[in-house]
Amino acid sequence: MGGRGVRSRWAPRTAALSAVVVAAAALAGCTGQVHLRPGPARPAASSDEGFPLRRGDALHAVNDINLVLPEGWRALGSDGCLAPPAAAEDLTDGVPGTQDGGAPACPPSAARLRFNVSEGDRITRKDLDAGDGWKRPNVVCPGSVGQVGSAVPSLVEQGERTSFRLVSGETVEEAAWRLECKDEAPFETRLWLVPEADVALDVAIVDPGAPPEAYDRIARSMDLSRYTP
Repeated sequence: MGGRGVRSRWAPRTAALSAVVVAAAALAGCTGQVHLRPGPARPAASSDEGFPLRRGDALHAVNDINLVLPEGWRALGSDGCLAPPAAAEDLTDGVPGTQDGGAPACPPSAARLRFNVSEGDRITRKDLDAGDGWKRPNVVCPGSVGQVGSAVPSLVEQGERTSFRLVSGETVEEAAWRLECKDEAPFETRLWLVPEADVALDVAIVDPGAPPEAYDRIARSMDLSRYTP
């Protein structure tokens, strides 16, 4: 699949977890890589594996799910909206778009954590294998985001289904779709599902200007060892 930021997602991946673990407090003033220590709630979390951090990374928690925000990413509110640098900067500069109560709207390029996703069949494992599994309410043509009667894209290509294990032991299943809209450049939408925790992470419109691996790093950094559904 062509396009910036999607090349590696259409080929086999290799997971990279470090065997060296240090406390999260080592982030302050550090150089090089340090590692996020998993929580103690599950047996898998007592292993010697951790997630490699980079300079500028920030630790964040949503409903007791710990994860890493790459440099420049920002959590908007407390409901799991994780915005890439460009979108976060736009909102900071006062670009229109708010939810009820005046809180910043979660931009379509944000990674969004969702909980109890099987309720009402909102997101299920079968969606990951389906050509129309990308059809979530927030996936619309970029030029019509926020409009009444938003334009619906069409499928160009379905990406390879892959999976990986989190440091807290859960298996994450992921899928991606490349979509297009009339007179607009194709774009990618992605979905990560943790079936045993009934948790999903998704991004409606992948930001082509974000570092290619940023969304992957957020998904792979999740630590659910303290999370209770």
